[in-house]
Amino acid sequence: MLVFGVIMRWNRRKSEQLVKALHTGLGVSASILGRMSIMRIVSLVAVFSFAFVHAATASTSALATSEPIGSGEGIFNYRFERGRLNYDDVLTMSNGKKCIGKVQEWANQVLLFNATGHVTAYSLADVMQFETRRVDRHTSRPDLPDLTVAYIERLPRDPSWHGHVVMRDGLSRLDVAPDQAPWQPSPGSEVTFRVHVLNAGVAESTAVPCRILIDGQEVSRVTVKPLSAGAEQVIEVSWSWQEGQHAIRVEIDSAGKTPEIVRWNNVFVEPIRALGVTVVVARDRYDAFSRTPSLVDSFCFEDYIQYHMRNMNALFKASVYPTAPDGILERVRCDRIIVVNDPLDEKELMALAPALRRGGKADGLAEYAAILTLGRLSEGEDLRYDALKVDWDLLRQLGLQIGLVDLTKTDTKLEQCCVLDKFGRYAQRRFIAPSIRTLMYTAGGFPFTESEACFLNRTLGRPRGFQGDYLYQVPEKIVLEVLSNAGTLLGGVQVDVFQLKSEGRDAGKIIGIGREDPLISAVTDARGRVALANLPAPTHKTPGGYELGPNPFGKIATDGSNGLLLLRLRIDVVEEFHFLPLSVCNLAVLRNHRQEFIHRLQTRFGAPGGPPRPPDSTTRMRVRTEEKPPLLVYWWSPEGVTPNLLAEYRVYKRTGFGGDDARPWVLSSIREPNQPRMSEETYFDEFSYDGPYSLDTFFAVSAVDKNGRESSLSEPTFLPYGNDCVQFAIDGQAAYMTLQGTGPAQMLYWDSVAGTQPYGVRTDQFAGYSPGFSGIAFTPDHQMVVTDPKNNVLAFYDVSRHELVDLIPNRGYWPGFSSVMPGEFSQPADVAVDDAGNLYVADQGNHRVQILDSRGRFKAMLDDEFRFKSPYAVGYANGHVCVTDFERTRCRVYDVSGDNPKFVRELPQLFDAGRGLVNKSGRVFITGRTSETGTWAVLIFAPEGKTARLADARAKGQGGNYHKPRGLYLYREHGGNLAYFANDFPFDVRFIDIEQD
Repeated sequence: MLVFGVIMRWNRRKSEQLVKALHTGLGVSASILGRMSIMRIVSLVAVFSFAFVHAATASTSALATSEPIGSGEGIFNYRFERGRLNYDDVLTMSNGKKCIGKVQEWANQVLLFNATGHVTAYSLADVMQFETRRVDRHTSRPDLPDLTVAYIERLPRDPSWHGHVVMRDGLSRLDVAPDQAPWQPSPGSEVTFRVHVLNAGVAESTAVPCRILIDGQEVSRVTVKPLSAGAEQVIEVSWSWQEGQHAIRVEIDSAGKTPEIVRWNNVFVEPIRALGVTVVVARDRYDAFSRTPSLVDSFCFEDYIQYHMRNMNALFKASVYPTAPDGILERVRCDRIIVVNDPLDEKELMALAPALRRGGKADGLAEYAAILTLGRLSEGEDLRYDALKVDWDLLRQLGLQIGLVDLTKTDTKLEQCCVLDKFGRYAQRRFIAPSIRTLMYTAGGFPFTESEACFLNRTLGRPRGFQGDYLYQVPEKIVLEVLSNAGTLLGGVQVDVFQLKSEGRDAGKIIGIGREDPLISAVTDARGRVALANLPAPTHKTPGGYELGPNPFGKIATDGSNGLLLLRLRIDVVEEFHFLPLSVCNLAVLRNHRQEFIHRLQTRFGAPGGPPRPPDSTTRMRVRTEEKPPLLVYWWSPEGVTPNLLAEYRVYKRTGFGGDDARPWVLSSIREPNQPRMSEETYFDEFSYDGPYSLDTFFAVSAVDKNGRESSLSEPTFLPYGNDCVQFAIDGQAAYMTLQGTGPAQMLYWDSVAGTQPYGVRTDQFAGYSPGFSGIAFTPDHQMVVTDPKNNVLAFYDVSRHELVDLIPNRGYWPGFSSVMPGEFSQPADVAVDDAGNLYVADQGNHRVQILDSRGRFKAMLDDEFRFKSPYAVGYANGHVCVTDFERTRCRVYDVSGDNPKFVRELPQLFDAGRGLVNKSGRVFITGRTSETGTWAVLIFAPEGKTARLADARAKGQGGNYHKPRGLYLYREHGGNLAYFANDFPFDVRFIDIEQD
């Protein structure tokens, strides 16, 4: 007896197939995703589990039960009838309580049925996870008939504009007259309903009575003839069209005289005024449903898809706001289900096109509001798992087709931000839409946003085809109001505005006129206010009545892809970044701020008259024996301020790389001025789940005077989360550290001004290239060269512009592949550069060290007669190259000062060794341990012939102890005696004078 289930994360799922040009070929304006498995099999053992992780922190409030959304209104008409089979799904609540029964998703609720069919509905916020457990008794198909209403066609069908919406100059326009045909029947005209009654069982059904009612009044009574398995009967009924919402109800064998697999589907209720959805499904998928019980217990694709339509309507009903007090009034209905061999076959789809268009003409108006395509089963896909879940992504695609937008369009990554900070480096900021718990962002049981609700209510029953024109709703005047840390209005703040671009060469970037110049720049007045200038936009009005004109976003993209502004705020020497999404402005219009909308920006800027800020802060760890050692934050006194003038210092922290509005600074601790300027702080707090942002943590400090006035924040210090330092290099007055791991920061920048900060580079001129970072060094002309083991290349960066300028080899398409050819690489781990600019590359995957000239051209192999074993690190100093390999236990030294490299010596066995450097007297300095479990140190070896002896092991120097030091790198300026390196987390920088033996 096999028990099965699946694990699924409640998160946005990327579909693996795109139905090619279905809407284009058939005249549909939105793309349709072929449905793939929504679950992953995690094990093939006797017991499997099925769980979801909530997209946000679960509520800890008291558990409230309720009826399923839409009970008694025709939205929810499922009934659990198979309790005799003893379902033992497990529902786990956020307070740890567990319940047994049959678990089922419904809108933003999770339903739990007991054996008698009684249902309790739990809010999704109160649910931690659930586990569906099925055995043979649940999955075996009874040898019975099963009559159900597959779908109801309504003739004439409502047309739509899909396929007749064209883009001209970035604006959506119709290529037909908007009044070409009536959108719904006129009152009193005759409409026909074609009710498709299907026998979805495996045995022939008997003749049974069937009643059809509209608004509770019987309009037809017929007999459903005996139907063989898979056969259907179409029943037609006419009705005089009436305005408003009405319901059609079908009752089959209401007396229940004939045994069936399930009987709940003998009653079918559907709204009449609803958007018609056409479903196209692959035959193999359709047939698989006849062998597989779905979440509604029947063996029937039609019941499965109808449950999805009702789920959508239930989410509509649950989307209640002040501007939509009754939720979304729009409804959807399945107008027809079409089975084809392969929905991805273009010829098959084109042959289908006339049937989906008015008059059977290829250029006619589409006769559907949306068309959903469910593709063929993928290899390894098993409907035993898929059919138990609501396919929320399918409903999300339905939302896109009826005019909503993908709210993830404005989500950005760090590399998309091309705005410079006050230091002239790229601001490490990203945006994630705040409306995560909504279907159009996260494919899950989450209601629609207020803007979406108002749009669907405004366009109730209207034709579809346009997308996102409601984004044009922008206040005539948008005013920013900047507040100090005390909440007072702050004048004299420079506000620079940048935008996420949706078209042109800068598409996908947050940028201004360029990297330097913003789109808009202004200074707040004495009231702390500044009005955003309206950017030019063409005058345009959509058939839905939405009008575009000049506004701060310019020509608004109706897919939402440019609906994001980044605001850079500066006053004196401090700076903040805030995001203003278009959705906030859309909502302001709905809330009666059409003429003027004041958007308040709460900052940590000090109010006038406050004390100077502490200049900067730093972090240290005294004890590193614990898994998560205590962290100490240090800071310096404000310049020119004596301690007796201050009341306290305040230590703040913030997490992630969001804007200062999304991830604001929070007070962490308070210290008196007569105490040491240090504070033990928490970091990476697991209980403070940061949602979609990372747990990367910043600390900063403010000073407060005796009058309670608070300064601006010091320069922050930064702790990267989920990354390890790999290598280190220093050039000029700054050092750089490469990182690897799960965190978003890939490189760190360190100098004496701002301490350790995240550092980002841009790779725009190499389309498709996503960098990886490992070894790092600088050429004599101050170009940064980085080994990229992910793409098997060397990358050259101009650090004055923070941009990638060359790749060796440049594949032209990415990710790059490994190669054994000279001058090409397999997982290059590290790089060193000599005084002439020659590069020494630890070609780890090929077990060799290559020598390239200053232009990256292959010259030779280092020690061609010797076989290195996975070289890990290379270091250069004073005409010598040290190669560390053999799982960091061996280091070989070469003299490269002449025309040909010469082997000099091999150090005795090492432990966890890193880079090695040779000083002027021939001593070798290398990071590592004194023994297999010994002290971390900088080891100093004195030469003895072809080997060397350990002369010293320095575990401490200026600045403190050494801990897992890495990246030993010679600072060439001022005589080249100082070698710098980074300690392990939090990656504090140390140095050693290699000429002081």
